[in-house]
Amino acid sequence: MPAYQRVDLVASYALAGWRLGLALRNALDERYFTTGGFNTAVVFPGDPRALQATLSTRC
Repeated sequence: MPAYQRVDLVASYALAGWRLGLALRNALDERYFTTGGFNTAVVFPGDPRALQATLSTRC
């Protein structure tokens, strides 16, 4: 399997008991493959670029 580099970007901001988080996974939309854990004969395509947002508060 060829080598690859995947870039993930994460940022968060907190204010008055709230927290907003943003994560951009595989920011460069690199095409890559992963193995199936202990069974290296199984290969899966890696996830494409994805944006994740979270909003949380303290109880």
